[in-house]
Amino acid sequence: MRALKALVIFMGVLIVAGLAVLAWMVTGIANRPPADKPATALSLGLPAECAIATIVAAGDRLAVLADGPSASGCRRIWLVDPARLRVVGTIDP
Repeated sequence: MRALKALVIFMGVLIVAGLAVLAWMVTGIANRPPADKPATALSLGLPAECAIATIVAAGDRLAVLADGPSASGCRRIWLVDPARLRVVGTIDP
């Protein structure tokens, strides 16, 4: 009978300790500063008569080739960093 009483008390202590750890973890997650929202769009500023002809992976970057009338500046290659969604550079052929 004593062993059963000790076992019940021990299990009750484990339950209380588990709830305390759970509450500590939940408050830690709730008080964590929010992560930066990832960027979701990138505008290359293409004129209306231009169109994206090809997108090619170039290492950890993307090479975006635009095609259209050369008088409007459409023929250009943009190097884009997809992780940060920003234009790293341009190449004018």
